[in-house]
Amino acid sequence: MKSHSYCRGWFSVAVVAGIVLAVLLGLRFLYTQPTKLRFRLDAKHQRDVIAVNWSWWNRLIDLIQGRRYIVLTFDDGPAGGGIDEDILSTLRHYNAKALFFFVCSRITPDREHILREIQKSGSIIGDHSYTHPHLRTLDSLQLRHQIVGCKDYLRKLDGVAPRYFRPPFGETSNHIEQVERAAHLRQMLWSANSFDVLWHRPSVITQWALREAHNRAILLMHSRRSTAKALPQILRKLRRAGYRFVLPNG
Repeated sequence: MKSHSYCRGWFSVAVVAGIVLAVLLGLRFLYTQPTKLRFRLDAKHQRDVIAVNWSWWNRLIDLIQGRRYIVLTFDDGPAGGGIDEDILSTLRHYNAKALFFFVCSRITPDREHILREIQKSGSIIGDHSYTHPHLRTLDSLQLRHQIVGCKDYLRKLDGVAPRYFRPPFGETSNHIEQVERAAHLRQMLWSANSFDVLWHRPSVITQWALREAHNRAILLMHSRRSTAKALPQILRKLRRAGYRFVLPNG
């Protein structure tokens, strides 16, 4: 009898150990599986992105890994003077993509090459108006030139029509949105701000970017030398905080 009880005891231990091992292996499998999420712009608020196929599987992996997502954007370029190249170099180093909102009047002949480099890197170019005015002060013809004229110019130079438009200063209206929709552009604002137009010390820009960052946020930055200097630290610390750098697919 003792022999049978001893065997049954070992059998129970083996069963429990097998279940625990299976659970651990399952969790290990889940932990190591890459998420293949697609994101789209939140059409209602235009300030964040939404995961299109965020299943329970993705939620579990994100919970285990503490994973979050953020969209990097740079306004007011191209800046020239090697600033755009420095930003692209840092993005490549961290295997990150970004959305560059260009002002068409700033695309001088010596800066045209940066459009091809951005396209080649997998990042995206967006429309930021032709001359960066306050759009709400313009009549319909002027407004169309700023929005549609820049879109057409970018398509001519880059070969790809931009999908997203960011109004200068974030100032928008129903009329502006009507012109955007007619031009098949989607307005993209932001929900996190680096405040790099107010502060020029890279350390302060970094602090604001990290403070403002949140899951599925769109982070506003600008093509400036101080931002280019802050960017390595921003990306390093965001990555340590569990962020993945993503782009909207629609």
